[in-house]
Amino acid sequence: MLHVKQVTPLTLTLDPFHLSKSFDVRFRARRIEKLDGGITKHQKSSDPYLKFYSIPINQTDYVEIGKTNVIEGSTKPEWDPFTFLLEKISSVDSSIMVECWDKDKGSEDDFIGVCTLSLREMKCMQSKEAGVMLLNKKKKKKMGYKHSGILEVVSVKVNQ
Repeated sequence: MLHVKQVTPLTLTLDPFHLSKSFDVRFRARRIEKLDGGITKHQKSSDPYLKFYSIPINQTDYVEIGKTNVIEGSTKPEWDPFTFLLEKISSVDSSIMVECWDKDKGSEDDFIGVCTLSLREMKCMQSKEAGVMLLNKKKKKKMGYKHSGILEVVSVKVNQ
C-alpha cells in the first residue's frame, strides 16, 4: 500500500538587511571628554572623529576600514554618514570596533574611548536615545571614572 503525504510548500522570506551591500550610518555623541585646552573649564572642548575597524574573513586582527570627518570644538558632535561596505565587514553580525579620537594640530591625536558594535546592533539603536559608552582602559583605574562619552546611532540607511 502506498502512503501519500501532503507537503506544505516552504516559504522563505529574505530580509533586505542581510542582502544589502552597504549601509550609511550617521553617528552622534554626547558628553565627549574635553581634551583641548581653554582658560576655563567651560572653554575646553574636543575636535572628535571616529575610526572604524573590522576583522576580515580568515583573519584574527582588526583592520581600519575608515573614519568620519572631524567636528571642531564640540562635546556633542554629529558626524556625516559613514558608509560600511559589507565586503569589508563580512556580515551584519560582525563586530565593528569604533574608536573616538580628538584631532590635534601639531601633535599626535588623543584617544578618547572605544566601543564595539555590529551593524545589526546599530540598526536596533537608531533613532533611540540609547547609547554605548566610549571607554578608555587607561582612565578606568582613575577614581570616579565612568566613561569618556556616549555614542549614539542617529540613522542606518540600507543600500540595495
